[in-house]
Amino acid sequence: KDNPNKDFYVRDAVEASIAYPTAFAPKKTVGPDGKIYYDVDGGVYAKNPALFTAADFLKHNNSFNASDLQIFSLGTGKEKSSNIMEKMSGYGENDWKIKQHLFLSLVQEATSSASEMETSEIFPHYHRLNPNLPESLSNMCNDSIENKKALLKLSEDYFTQIKDQVMSIVKEMDGHETHNNLATEL
Repeated sequence: KDNPNKDFYVRDAVEASIAYPTAFAPKKTVGPDGKIYYDVDGGVYAKNPALFTAADFLKHNNSFNASDLQIFSLGTGKEKSSNIMEKMSGYGENDWKIKQHLFLSLVQEATSSASEMETSEIFPHYHRLNPNLPESLSNMCNDSIENKKALLKLSEDYFTQIKDQVMSIVKEMDGHETHNNLATEL
């Protein structure tokens, strides 16, 4: 809104948001300014970016408050942090160097959980869906075809299970008066 050179199509933003390093290639996009951008999943910066996104929106739209926003956040999956901690128990200095992905998983899960807690406290209409990943699929550095197929199957099964919950959230969002006003303002 403030900078037309940053006015990207939603489809490009969505494709970039799922470009998790080591599993998917960066999303190549030609911006409105003609520059080429290579974007990756925002989880590199914020595994759950809902709080940052909502805060930025409110910063640029001061006629809205936190209670006016409907936030739907969809995670890429999480491993139980207790599983991560169990795997890391007894680690020494050399183990940390070898198993860095476990440490990174723990840090990402901790920041995501903190962000989820803060966002739900500030924004009353906040919804987060984030499937639990079985241990066999929790290593996001595994870019094998078999792992990608298993993740796809997991996501299809997850959405089948939560379809009613998603529809309920969508109906709530669609019926929210400010949400309807927001659509016309944007």
